[in-house]
Amino acid sequence: MNRKVLLLAIWLLIACLIPLNVAKADSGITHAVLIHGYNADKSVMNHISDVLLKWGWTVDNLEYYGTIQDWPSGSHQNDKNTPIENLAHDVAARVNAMYDRYGGEPITIIAHSMGGLITRAMLQYETWVRTPVESVLMLGTPNDGSPWAKLAKYTGIERTVESDEMSSGSDFLKNLQKKPGSSSIRWGTVAGKKGEWYCWTVFGRADNDGVVSASSVESISPLISWRVDTNHNGLVTNDE
Repeated sequence: MNRKVLLLAIWLLIACLIPLNVAKADSGITHAVLIHGYNADKSVMNHISDVLLKWGWTVDNLEYYGTIQDWPSGSHQNDKNTPIENLAHDVAARVNAMYDRYGGEPITIIAHSMGGLITRAMLQYETWVRTPVESVLMLGTPNDGSPWAKLAKYTGIERTVESDEMSSGSDFLKNLQKKPGSSSIRWGTVAGKKGEWYCWTVFGRADNDGVVSASSVESISPLISWRVDTNHNGLVTNDE
């Protein structure tokens, strides 16, 4: 799928998720928060950021890895061995910092991969997020886990705290299912269906993006879902 078609698909999904009377705040501006995924940084979301800015949105592209001395979790070192809930607490603090800047206007969160789990964990606790969240769009999020995370857990290869939590059946994922978050938020998903040939040994012939199956992405029963012919990284970049 070329870039224009992929962007059109994402735009149509956002349009379905956010009615016009919600998408445009009183100021006429829509606010987006972008949250990257596992073992990445905010640069992977730059393409989406550029597109939204062209559409007239305001965009906050968040970074949560690295040594930052004032993380509310007190970890002082967010890395791949930081529990996802701790990351969620820190991201919530960053989102709250936008509250006064945007005058309490609602935001849309667009999250890739593990960023969607961070978002879900953050929104489980109503006291964590002061800024109203209208919609969440998750791209390739392993809502029911990833088999590659489970493989890392049992083989020890590239195993981390976060990969363990993204393993199917983990206590972290079970806890997310117990308290899904506010029902007033519009949830949407985009799943890829272009896994590499070797992924057939893991996913069979089921749609997958090479890292996460489409069924795992959609396991939260979103308001609307979309499957596109791209791989995991292609969900946020041009894969021509």
